[in-house]
Amino acid sequence: MRSAAGSATIELTDTGRATHRQAAILADARRRDLVRGLTEDQYVATVRVLEHMAENIRQA
Repeated sequence: MRSAAGSATIELTDTGRATHRQAAILADARRRDLVRGLTEDQYVATVRVLEHMAENIRQA
């Protein structure tokens, strides 16, 4: 990560960008594995339930 002196802007280095690309590829593969066999409706319902649970935790 680089930042110009006195600047609030940061940017990834070439190595950081390559690492980010690789992480995105791995995350996409993991996501595909996790939802394999679920219908779109099942996936949407699961996300809705998890969001509701997360909101309950935030309010606790």
